[in-house]
Amino acid sequence: MKATFPLLVFAILVSAGVDAQVSVGPVAGLNITVFHQGARPIKDDKLVIDPRAGALFNVPFDVHWHLQPAVIFSSNSYKWESTHEGYKESFHLHVIEVPVYVTYKTQQKNGNHIFFSAGPYLAVNVGGKFEITDYLWGTRKGKIQIGKPVSSWKRFSAGAGVNVGYEFKKGFSTRAYFQKIFTNLNKAEGPTSRLTYYNYGVAFSYQLPLTKRKVPQKE
Repeated sequence: MKATFPLLVFAILVSAGVDAQVSVGPVAGLNITVFHQGARPIKDDKLVIDPRAGALFNVPFDVHWHLQPAVIFSSNSYKWESTHEGYKESFHLHVIEVPVYVTYKTQQKNGNHIFFSAGPYLAVNVGGKFEITDYLWGTRKGKIQIGKPVSSWKRFSAGAGVNVGYEFKKGFSTRAYFQKIFTNLNKAEGPTSRLTYYNYGVAFSYQLPLTKRKVPQKE
């Protein structure tokens, strides 16, 4: 997973070298996360909606095909409560995501686009917090330890995602997305200890041009 930063540098170098109108802008949205322990989802009866925000680049290769790398900070949360036993548990995992999406944009007469994109993304788990309450020990809370010898959480993970959205000719866009981590987040090995997740949500962005060059037209 040490390829996270080389991949981002590669995307930026590609952006700088393409003879096209490169743009960048803020992206923000909301997501819902479902964690899996082994092959089954962890029971989660409390829906948690988390924020996400960052920067999105757009590098057009022609009028239809674009490369869209991004850097996004996101929270991925889990919450469960047993009313019969008085037990509660929750955690919030903070992640920096680096997706690189290949995007196809349709062209409409009014200048707007419907777009579809897919690609890999790398994630750096940077921290988080947990809280557990039970009748025997009371409430315990603290920070999630990541990447340390005493921790069960890995620092790096990788996955893939897909997007579908609509972009206006003025640069504003909205998208729905789905993405899934394939890496086991748990340092422990074994089928029952494997911890992964997927999340989905909506995001909004606005693009500002970095260059004045024209987009290459497809012949």
